[in-house]
Order: sequence, then structure tokens, then C-alpha cells
Amino acid sequence: VDPETGAVTDTLPEGVKRESGDTYLYPGGTLSNRLRGTVPVAVTKDWKAASFQSEFEGVMVRLRLQSRPKTEGGQQEAWADTKTTHDMAGFYAENLTQTYTGNFDQYDAQGRELEYRWVEEAVYQDTNGDGEYAEEEKVASSVQDDGTRTFTLTQSGRTVTYRSKVEEIAADEATGDPACTKITNTIANTTDYAIQKEFKDPDYETGLANGDYEESYCMPTTRRPAKR
Repeated sequence: VDPETGAVTDTLPEGVKRESGDTYLYPGGTLSNRLRGTVPVAVTKDWKAASFQSEFEGVMVRLRLQSRPKTEGGQQEAWADTKTTHDMAGFYAENLTQTYTGNFDQYDAQGRELEYRWVEEAVYQDTNGDGEYAEEEKVASSVQDDGTRTFTLTQSGRTVTYRSKVEEIAADEATGDPACTKITNTIANTTDYAIQKEFKDPDYETGLANGDYEESYCMPTTRRPAKR
């Protein structure tokens, strides 16, 4: 028995091959009793982009399932990737939200109860229209200081940056709803502007440097209707 993973190696006498249905414990073997059970875990992906709602047909999202032992207070272990992934594609204007639910082991090999979450591992955009999502079509992404993930898609001939918001929803025993990771992508409404300030009055420049004055800037905005 592996003390770290709890994995058991079948021990058989020399020349013996275990046939289907053979449940005998041979000399030198190990009898292992494990907790069994499965738990449903859901994930919902939602795009919030009214201006580009018809531009998601060539977009695929790859989700990765992560797990860790469930603890009641105290130090929690880090989330670890599992081998399970799920791809979501086929988004279109009337269907920008998809939900998937899978059933996974409730306990690990050591009998510890597990908890799960989904993470957005990658976003692909079918740039050549062949219906395939090659590795070179993976969209570059970055993680901001607050932990928010951002990535950029090409839509309507423009580059559009999206921000991912993740919400973990606990299972509801009253309704039977499983634990769910909700990933919502919204357009990152930020634009970079550069400001260049030139001083024409040396006395004012000196006073500003000494803290005698302070400056503030106001950027007016104009909302224009989207082109149809």
C-alpha cells in the first residue's frame, strides 16, 4: 500500500493470474476497504456581451476540474488539477450560457472527503473557420493583481478584452442543486489614455512640486449607440 496515495498493488503467487470475478485474498496480499461514492459538480459559463452576442460561434472554452480534501477550519490544502477537462463550444446569440454537471469520486484513496471546483483553463477562437481548435488558436490570457483573468478575442474586426468573474455556489440540500462554479465573462470597459503635461509658469511648477498646489483631471464620456 502506498502510504501517500493509498494505492494498492495486487499481490499474487508466482504463476497466478487473476481472472475476472476472482476476489480471493492470496498469501502476502492486502485487503483494502475504501469509501465509495460520487458527488455531482456543476459548472456554468455565461457571456455578458450584448454588442458582440453573434460573435461567439467560433469560440471554445476548456474547463479543468480541480479537487482538494475538504476541511472544517484550519489550514486548507492547495487545489490540485485532476485529469478531467470539459470543453464548451457552440455558443450563439440565443445561447450564451451553458451548464455541465459531472459525477466524481466523493473520497480519495485515503478516505478523505473531497471538494471540487472548475477553472477556466483556456479559451480558443477558430480563426480559420475549419471548426477545429488547434493549439495555435489558443487565446493569450493574463491574471491581474486581484486574481481576475483577462483575455482578448477578435470580434467584428475589433479586439475585445474580457474579464472572468468566478463565483463558487455551494450545494443546496433543500433543492438538490449540486455545488456549482459560475464563470461569467464581461467586457473589460477600460481604455488607456496618455496625458502629457507641460508647465509654462516656473513658479507654478515649483509650487506644485512643493505641495502648494494639486491638480485633478476629469475625462468627460459620451455614450454612442452601437453600429447595427
